[in-house]
Amino acid sequence: MRRVTVIFGLMSVVLLTQDAVRSQPAKLEFEVATVKAFDPRNSPARAPVSGGPGTSDPGRISYHNDLRRLFMQAYGVRSDQVAGPEWIKTEGFDVAAKVPPGTTADQVNVMLQNLLAERFAVTLHHEMRNAPAYAMTVAKTGLKLKETEYPNASLDAPDSLSFTRDKNEFPILPKELAVQIRVSWTKNGSIRSTFRSYPVARFAQDVEGALPYSLASELGPPGLPPRVLDQTGLTGKYDFTFEYSDGSADSFGPSIFSALEKQLGLRLDKIELPQDVIVIDRINKVPAEN
Repeated sequence: MRRVTVIFGLMSVVLLTQDAVRSQPAKLEFEVATVKAFDPRNSPARAPVSGGPGTSDPGRISYHNDLRRLFMQAYGVRSDQVAGPEWIKTEGFDVAAKVPPGTTADQVNVMLQNLLAERFAVTLHHEMRNAPAYAMTVAKTGLKLKETEYPNASLDAPDSLSFTRDKNEFPILPKELAVQIRVSWTKNGSIRSTFRSYPVARFAQDVEGALPYSLASELGPPGLPPRVLDQTGLTGKYDFTFEYSDGSADSFGPSIFSALEKQLGLRLDKIELPQDVIVIDRINKVPAEN
């Protein structure tokens, strides 16, 4: 890259040539985008995101959500990682955009960041804040998990399953089912979950998002469970059953913490986990015209 340096006394100023300016990376932007307000209280149900890279319509993408969740989508964070005025949780917006050919999913998120900044005149900064979390380790009593009998289990669950039941009417997974799966049943205040070919990391926190269960989801409020960090060092897959009280007034059986240690040989400890928070300093309630 060519440049010209001009010296004025003790101050030097770098002037970029036209070639250097042309070499700067282009800002990631949608080819065309519209942003329209809608009322979440009276709007018919729609998918929060449709289209885009990896779908049958990669050249177009649409978002339908409140403004806070649009920021969550753009920055890949949870709701507790977006701080701003309260109204961003209730003001809904439809975004429809044309995606340039060859764009990746990560680039689309950056395009959404840039679109929000431009249309809503956003200024923001990042802060590290502590959030409650749990560390999962092997208990001092020793691990009680057994390696799976289905090491080559598929990740594709069948569309439907039929079960036999034990004497307490809990479902029993069919022996021939070579699938990474979890089946859960609640009865009289007791929850029993049976896992097949399950990695411990996925049991702790379903980072892939393909399964409806993780230990984290049982430990916090719906929609915002605490993070559970797998610090066991276990890399295998396991078949196991996990039974504990659901916490209701008429429930019986051990707490989830006690059951985890006694039945599986795993332990949970509360920790504080630093996380990046997007802090919105300024944002317009009405977007700029399309």
